[in-house]
Amino acid sequence: MKDDICVTGMILSSMPIGEYDKRLVILTRELGKVHAFARGARRQNSALLAASQPFTFGKFFLRPGKDAYALTGAKVQNYFMELREDIEILYYGYYFLEVGDFFGQEGLDENETLKLIYMSCRALTSHNAALPARLIKAIFDYKMLAIEGYVAPQMPEEETKGLSNGAIYALSYICESKEEKLYTFTVNDSVLAEMEGFIDRYRKKYMDGHFKSLEML
Repeated sequence: MKDDICVTGMILSSMPIGEYDKRLVILTRELGKVHAFARGARRQNSALLAASQPFTFGKFFLRPGKDAYALTGAKVQNYFMELREDIEILYYGYYFLEVGDFFGQEGLDENETLKLIYMSCRALTSHNAALPARLIKAIFDYKMLAIEGYVAPQMPEEETKGLSNGAIYALSYICESKEEKLYTFTVNDSVLAEMEGFIDRYRKKYMDGHFKSLEML
């Protein structure tokens, strides 16, 4: 029997399989994006019931299988239950998970992406919601584009033509900052609108996936 592997990660999606099981997509620090089956996780008395929900962050114990892992246990650090208190905020959170699934790769270092999703969900929660959700999404999108190498702190002048100094500074700050420091500034509505328009061009070009959560926002 193969030994279990302990990884730190976050559940991006959870799909019912059969009568009692779930199929999970987990973004992990150590293994990148992985697929895992949680046997019996839909039973009311299952130890995996709460630990197999989207947004669950913590340590997961995985047993390697032929085509996927099996989730054998978890030590949850955050369920992000606060996201479920506001349906609009919840869909912003789901959007972050969908983007993580879109860009996540198996076997690659996904530590930056994992931290970005975690810190973005924290920024959305009620006790940290000092920033408007639109700004949180703009920061998330641009930082994700930076992680993937599509934008840089100093963009060509022709790309930023028409942007105010405030918008250019904010975009540069997002690129250069660690994920833990991203959600420490705010901008006025005019600058936010500039940022959203600029980021949206890149998002449509490089995030060409179909995100169901965006349809609800």
